[in-house]
Amino acid sequence: MGPRVEPRPGESKRLQRCINDLISLLALPAVWSGGGDPSHIIRTLINALLGMLHLDFIYVRVPDSLSEVPIEMVRVERSQKLSARSDEVGHTLRRWLDQELPKWPQSVKDPFGDDDISILPLKLGLSGDLGLIVAGSRRIEFPDQTERLVLEVAANQAAIGLQGARRLAEQKRLAADLDERVAQRTSELAQANEALMREIAERRLAEEARDKIRSELAHVSRVVSLGALTASIAHEINQPLASIVTNGETSLRWLTRPEPDLERVQKFTKRVLDDARRAAEIIDRIRTMAARGTSTQSLIALDEVIRDSTVFLAHEFQSKAVSISLDLASNLPMIFGDRTQLQQVIVNLAINAVQAITTSQVLRKSIAIRAQHIDAETVRCIIEDSGPGIDASHLPYLFDSFFTTKETGMGLGLPIAQSIIEAHNGRMRADNNSTIGGARFVFELPTALRFSA
Repeated sequence: MGPRVEPRPGESKRLQRCINDLISLLALPAVWSGGGDPSHIIRTLINALLGMLHLDFIYVRVPDSLSEVPIEMVRVERSQKLSARSDEVGHTLRRWLDQELPKWPQSVKDPFGDDDISILPLKLGLSGDLGLIVAGSRRIEFPDQTERLVLEVAANQAAIGLQGARRLAEQKRLAADLDERVAQRTSELAQANEALMREIAERRLAEEARDKIRSELAHVSRVVSLGALTASIAHEINQPLASIVTNGETSLRWLTRPEPDLERVQKFTKRVLDDARRAAEIIDRIRTMAARGTSTQSLIALDEVIRDSTVFLAHEFQSKAVSISLDLASNLPMIFGDRTQLQQVIVNLAINAVQAITTSQVLRKSIAIRAQHIDAETVRCIIEDSGPGIDASHLPYLFDSFFTTKETGMGLGLPIAQSIIEAHNGRMRADNNSTIGGARFVFELPTALRFSA
């Protein structure tokens, strides 16, 4: 048996406090589920974080897209007096609030004093459209790894709560609008004509209008519901967090025994740290995909990129009842490229396929992704769907900037995907030669062997 490893003084208490904080954060959605009020969500989040991390101040801003007016809240440590209003704190931070988060300094002038204060800004939602949290502490080492993890998990939980609040508010608004429009149409029918035949015709038109309104409501409800990526992110992060809770509780049981088994505590503590790192890596991966950054190319396996992308979209496939099949050739040559950018291409093409399938009347809902090696110097990826295919008149313009067939599309997804493939010295094309009935997108990339030749 190896030497006995004694935990550092205070490490067990710190671990227990971190686990308790994460458990409390995971419980917040249950507190919010009955309300849907953004102010209540922000208030409970601020109070929880002040108690957990002993922050000197915390500032939250939520845009007016979630409520009738923008929400700004600020709280300070209990021993301090709130000497500035929320909007004054926001004004003080404005010179940084309007910049991208990577450009924020590690410390700024304390809104409540003359000294500098360490800060950590976090966006709510993938693009920050749900708001912003700024946590501040006069401690120079703030934030450490544990504090950063707690704040990032808190921001994720708040984003889920605010997204739910947005969906609930929009559903209520649409339901009221539907009731008003149906009532108005019924009134018009009652006054249209006393003749029986015309009355029947008017009622038929009213029923058709009602069905159309219901269809529109169902569509908008899908749009405002939690997006596929947000749900997938929550699902991915909740897995390591659940494991952290389980291993943390096990560690506590071994610590509270009459004779604590420190070897077991050490084993489960390592598991907690591994899962915490995994959660942090997931957040970093999401941030990397959402943020603008320089291309980082390295040796990668195309089949691994495809598998990672489909795992990332698993919730989207499941929620839309779309089956996904992978046919990845064994021993594919390595390629030299940017993993994140290539994942972006595959995710974009897969999402487009899901949308094409779900907006059509096809009975079979499936997507097939294949990876092949044409020769030693070229690999090929094929993404095809069972949707209605591409209109022949649209094919020549498919990769043109701002060309789109979607009502809310910007026409940039496919041009960006093509530019990424071309930047990797590859090429992309689209046609209707899918083996399962719909559209087919194909891109080819050079293998690492071509660059070393």
